[in-house]
Amino acid sequence: MLLYLSAVGNYGHSSTSQVETNGTIKKSSLPSASAKSCHEQRNSFHENHITTKGHSNQYYENYLLLGPSRNGNTNILFHGDLIPFTRRPLFLIIDSDNSHAFKVLHGAERGEPAALFLSPLSPSFKNSSAIDSVRHGSQFTFFLSAPLLAFCQLVDYNVTEDNMNMYNRTESILSTAFSKWEQILYTSTDLDLVWAQLLSDPFLRRLILRFIFCHFVLTLFYNGEKGDQYFPICIPELRSSVSANSKVVQPATIQLADHLKVKLL
Repeated sequence: MLLYLSAVGNYGHSSTSQVETNGTIKKSSLPSASAKSCHEQRNSFHENHITTKGHSNQYYENYLLLGPSRNGNTNILFHGDLIPFTRRPLFLIIDSDNSHAFKVLHGAERGEPAALFLSPLSPSFKNSSAIDSVRHGSQFTFFLSAPLLAFCQLVDYNVTEDNMNMYNRTESILSTAFSKWEQILYTSTDLDLVWAQLLSDPFLRRLILRFIFCHFVLTLFYNGEKGDQYFPICIPELRSSVSANSKVVQPATIQLADHLKVKLL
C-alpha cells in the first residue's frame, strides 16, 4: 500500500513552529482555538500511551496537522496512528517540515518493514527570492512528480518556448540515466528486500528513481556543507551504487547541468 502525506508538522512543544529556509526563519502559528485543540488531543494521547517506566510514548510526541475537522477542531495525525497500517506492506511518503520525526516508525512495524521516503525539512533554491512557495508547492513532491522541472526550479533555469528543444534533449538525458539506474537496482544482489518487492510496480519504481535523483541533486547542490535537514531520507537505505556518493549517478546529473549551462555548486 502506498500512503502519501503532505502536511505541516508540529514538534509537540508549542503551537508555533520555526522552519529555517535558506537562512530565513519563518514562523507559522495555529489559531489559538486550533492550537488549544491540538494540545488537548496530544495530552489525551499521552495519558493513554505511557510506557511501563512512566515515560511518554515516542510515537505520540509529534504529529501532522491535516486541517480543520467538522466540529471546528483540528485533525492531527500522530506517528503512532500509522503503526496499525504496517501489518501489511507499506510504502510511506511524508512531505513535511517535520518528516524526519517519522524515522521512529522504522522498527516499530507490526508486520513487514515499511519503506519510507521522508522529505527535507527545508526546501532549497539557488534564487529563493524568485520562488513563491505557496504557488509552486512542495519541492520534494515536485521532484517526485516532475524531476526535471524541479531541477530547473532549483538552479533557477526558466523553461520557455525558445529553449524547449534544449529542455527536451535534457529530458532524454535524464530518461537514459533512469533506465541505467533501474538496471542497477534490478541486478543488485544486496538490495534490501523491501525495495526489491516494490520494483515490480512501474509507478513505485519511478518514485524510487526520482528519489535517487532528488537526493543526489541536493547533495551536489550543497556539496556536503549542510545538515541533514536539507536532504531527503530513505529507510531502509538503498544500495551504495545508487547513493549520493555513487559514481554511477553523478555523471548524468552533471551532464544535465552542463547541457542547461547552469551551475549546481
